[in-house]
Amino acid sequence: MDNVFYLVSAHTSCIEGIRLSIKNKYVNITQDIVGFSADEEEDSAGKNGSDSEQWAAKIGKFLDGQQWSNHAIAFLLPAEDVTFRKLSFPFQERKKVEQALPFELEEELMGDLAETAYSVQIQSTTEQHSEALVLLIGRKRLQQLQQLCLERDLIIRNVDCAAHALYRSKIFDNSTTIETQDLFQIYIGSDESFVNTIHEKRLDEIKIFPNQIPVILQKHFSTENLLAAFLQSFAKHPDGVDNADGDSSQNETFIQLKEELRWLCAQLTLYLRIKNFSSESQIEVYGIFGPMIKWDGLKFSIRPFPLPEAEAFSERSVEDQDFIGTSEETVKDGILTISQTDVKAPD
Repeated sequence: MDNVFYLVSAHTSCIEGIRLSIKNKYVNITQDIVGFSADEEEDSAGKNGSDSEQWAAKIGKFLDGQQWSNHAIAFLLPAEDVTFRKLSFPFQERKKVEQALPFELEEELMGDLAETAYSVQIQSTTEQHSEALVLLIGRKRLQQLQQLCLERDLIIRNVDCAAHALYRSKIFDNSTTIETQDLFQIYIGSDESFVNTIHEKRLDEIKIFPNQIPVILQKHFSTENLLAAFLQSFAKHPDGVDNADGDSSQNETFIQLKEELRWLCAQLTLYLRIKNFSSESQIEVYGIFGPMIKWDGLKFSIRPFPLPEAEAFSERSVEDQDFIGTSEETVKDGILTISQTDVKAPD
């Protein structure tokens, strides 16, 4: 019998769920569902409950829609819902760092430390100094996830930040190495956009770029999972055409997305200049909109449309694609080291 594991990317406007089947140390993605909150859902939810309660209700509705229960599950929270702090200490002993950490965090945070839960990763920087990478999540949000899973007989294996999970997937992947001193992991998805700056294999900064892409997609989509077909049509949409054949509202959505991508390209270029990007640095681009931008060595820009690989975007919806994972325990820990086999769809 296959061991089933769920992974949910839990953003307010866009929720993606992946069902993994683990057998003989091999990992198969057997279901990949993307859900967007319709406008009428937003209007209705706005009358009842706080933002966190609305968010929890959407996650619960998504889980019920897929009838996911009785298995282990991991959640990836958007970077904007997680507080990131990096603290330095004049000693290396882990016990000392852990004892001093609460006092340092109280000085760093605006709110009450008791209202958050945090995890810490400690690394030595010099012979007598260490650095603590701290991720803080609101306790109320964690309690809401626990209640959702308790009601559905789901076992929470891990709650992580999407940006930190992307960093860990690189650091703990034995098949890849960071060849340069600085690595920039750029993510542009339907839910959020951020840049991880990795310096000497340590996560130096998570920079979030709030944008309108989730809002644009939320207005366009119903709760149906039509993202793959939409991306294929978007990749085929020619530049300079305001009234292409087809749905006029969809054409307007395409134009808005291109403008938002151009804006993001400008922001990403500025950020890399601020971080003193050099030719020795390395760039990796992730997310469903990642293939639609390019780096020419000086700046980011949106690629000319239509994209030659437009047909490949539809393959995202093909079921039973085989993926190879490191081990069952790796998946349970939420550190997924997965490589795609014989699939032409963009990352």
